[in-house]
Amino acid sequence: MMTQSVLYFLQTEGNKIIRLDLQDFSQTVIMGPVPGMLDGIVADTGNRVIYWTNMGDAPFTKKDGAVGCCGLRGENPQLLIPPGVFMTGKQLFLHHSRQELYWCDREGGAVMRCTTKGENIQTIVSRRSAGSTVADIADQCVGIAVDTFNNDLYWTQKGASKGGQGRIFRLSLDKFSDGNEMNEADMSVLLSGLPEPIDLSLDLQNGRLYWTDRGAPPDGNSLNVADFNESGLHNHRVIARGFREAIGLAMNTDDDLAYVADLSGCIYKVNLSDGRKKVIYQQGAITGIALARE
Repeated sequence: MMTQSVLYFLQTEGNKIIRLDLQDFSQTVIMGPVPGMLDGIVADTGNRVIYWTNMGDAPFTKKDGAVGCCGLRGENPQLLIPPGVFMTGKQLFLHHSRQELYWCDREGGAVMRCTTKGENIQTIVSRRSAGSTVADIADQCVGIAVDTFNNDLYWTQKGASKGGQGRIFRLSLDKFSDGNEMNEADMSVLLSGLPEPIDLSLDLQNGRLYWTDRGAPPDGNSLNVADFNESGLHNHRVIARGFREAIGLAMNTDDDLAYVADLSGCIYKVNLSDGRKKVIYQQGAITGIALARE
């Protein structure tokens, strides 16, 4: 059976989920408008399901975030986790073999997971101070990825806007047990002083971590990569610059490509070897994107 590459992405203008065919660049709105503000998205084409996170409503101070799902063409939409559990759903990661979803709760200062049925909701990391309603800006979690080979969790804390306070963290999920949130001693800061790191993507075959950064130039509003091993991140380099509030990230390392979305409404195709980028879509602000083969 012939397969084709598609991007599923979240457009905040109209709060839509859109499918973009990467062969003819035709677009199909598969859902919208959706209440709240959509942010993270993953596609499980094997099971024909799309999952997304919802940030809830601004100013993001209430537990009105959510996790939802639907079929690849928008059929059978449902909320796996309705409002009332967490605050601000950000990037979403699907652990295919375990059928688990991992996401960051920005204002809640947390990293969470559940099954793809919305069961067994767990808080792995809590960065919010006791007694506070919203996590300090330096402790707000945004981007997430799981090393499914080594069972390690990576996440970003972006810090203040254009603040140069961004950090990338890692912890071993082998040390986590339900009801026992990870403490500071379990977490490793792999990089710090970054402009404003956002979404993450791991290339496990080649030992590389990619991320978008929406911070101030010259190193912000960029696509970045670093090599990773058990001792940390090494050889950080900027692949491409000149995005406008870069957020969403989807990788096709087999073809040496990345796709980056930004709040200007652009989706870029980026050549990883030389950093050349080309706009392949532009309309409305875009948050999360997911690459799939259908």
